[in-house]
Amino acid sequence: MEIPSSLTFEDSVTATFKYASHNQIELTEKNAIAISLLAQCNPYYISSILESEWPKRDFSSFSGIVNTFANEIIDKKSDLHRTWLENINSTLSKVNDKYARKILLMLSKERGKEYARDEIMKEIEWPEDKEADLEKTFKIDLWRLDF
Repeated sequence: MEIPSSLTFEDSVTATFKYASHNQIELTEKNAIAISLLAQCNPYYISSILESEWPKRDFSSFSGIVNTFANEIIDKKSDLHRTWLENINSTLSKVNDKYARKILLMLSKERGKEYARDEIMKEIEWPEDKEADLEKTFKIDLWRLDF
């Protein structure tokens, strides 16, 4: 059975209570909602928060929940941190072209920022004589996308 990467909000809160119960953690409804929202209704993130082995984990307040989740992100021994590293490494290993890698890293630094084409070209130091190659780099094969 495949676990969805995102649940409905109601299912997420239910899953949060189930994970908490399984891990013998008492949660208020307010804190279960906070965990669901912080985890963006993602069951993996919910389980990562509630299965944290961090000695200072705290599910009694919003700040405790945020600190516990933050620790899971930055602790190099946590499952969540290692999974993110595996995903990043897997993605980067598939991006062999040095310019494509520069573009990926540039865009990931400021995810909300929109870049003009000339900004990208300047940032990655793209030679002007390779303009046609840049076109190929940005093309999306619409036939392979799942809608």
